[in-house]
Amino acid sequence: MASKAKAKTKAPTESATGRFELDGEILEFNLDELSFGEGEELETYFDQPVHEIDFESARGVLWIAYLALKRKHPDTTLDDVREMRLEALQKVDSVRPTEQASEQNGTPPSPTS
Repeated sequence: MASKAKAKTKAPTESATGRFELDGEILEFNLDELSFGEGEELETYFDQPVHEIDFESARGVLWIAYLALKRKHPDTTLDDVREMRLEALQKVDSVRPTEQASEQNGTPPSPTS
């Protein structure tokens, strides 16, 4: 009997990968670099495989912030992050090309860019 090939899992969303600023601190996060323990925590909390988690939801963003902060500050708890405002988390490397060019030549970006 021929064995069936295992279906390839979809990659985690790009929204959960990159450099983020949280309350003035730059944090880097990449779902491909999760430890087994972090993956287990995520799957336990969400009750689904990591590749199916919606990291653009409020709960998903909470966990991105939590795991990124916990790597730099091991005493961080989920409750610490729950008390933060969503607006405190900003993706750093999402500068549009027109803004980047303006920053390099010293002119402010136009309101329409």
